Amino acid sequence: MPKTDKKKRNIGCISGIIILIVIGVTVSSVSDFFSERSEEKERAEKQKITVELAQKQGDEFLKNIDQHYHNLITGYNENIQRALNELKLFDKYAKLDYKDVAEYKRKIGINQLEIKAQSIPSSNASKNLNIYKQLLSLDPANPKYKQKIVFYTDKLNQQRLQKQKEKRVYEKRIAKFGKPPINSAWDGSVSCVKRYLKEIAKDPDSLKFEKWGKIMHNDEDGWLVWCQYRGKNSFGGYVRNTNWFVIRHDRIIAIKELDAYR
Repeated sequence: MPKTDKKKRNIGCISGIIILIVIGVTVSSVSDFFSERSEEKERAEKQKITVELAQKQGDEFLKNIDQHYHNLITGYNENIQRALNELKLFDKYAKLDYKDVAEYKRKIGINQLEIKAQSIPSSNASKNLNIYKQLLSLDPANPKYKQKIVFYTDKLNQQRLQKQKEKRVYEKRIAKFGKPPINSAWDGSVSCVKRYLKEIAKDPDSLKFEKWGKIMHNDEDGWLVWCQYRGKNSFGGYVRNTNWFVIRHDRIIAIKELDAYR
């Protein structure tokens, strides 16, 4: 076959491949276009249905507004949850100004907040103060709410002062003794104590740590923790000990008998 014919044949094949690629891309683009149009149409239809349903529900509510008002009143006296459900409808359809619905909303709000206040411990001054401020906004002339606000405001201020005092004491302790050691979450051990005992033990490999106390402190000595441990002595026998370890800046500065602290 002549080279010219072969070259033309190759060019024809390449052209055919390019045409197929172009057709494929075009078909894909057209398909994506119609797919997007279809999705947009579907979204528009759903939105239309949602709007129509909301309009229908609103019309139904307005048509039966007297019945909803009756349900609100009876619910307030018999079933507070029913009253709350009805209030949501009056609020949703902007009809809180219907008759004395707004007044019922105020009364129900007071009722709900007072129930909530009963569940909050008196030690939580912040939450109680917030609740009684809300109650006072609904019933500004209520002397009980005013007294509660004064009481919990004072209590909250006292708690803040106490926290500030404790923070200063803690910072002073840190400056003097360093950060407190930490009991391991795994076995309750304290790393600086383990390290120290292995350094001074006759046979470090024989050491067994059996029990650990919680980290404590003494303003004169520093951080404290007790440990029950055993290990081999100079004669090869196992000896069990329980001691307090006095810690400053992550170092053991003293070992004391168990009755040294209580």
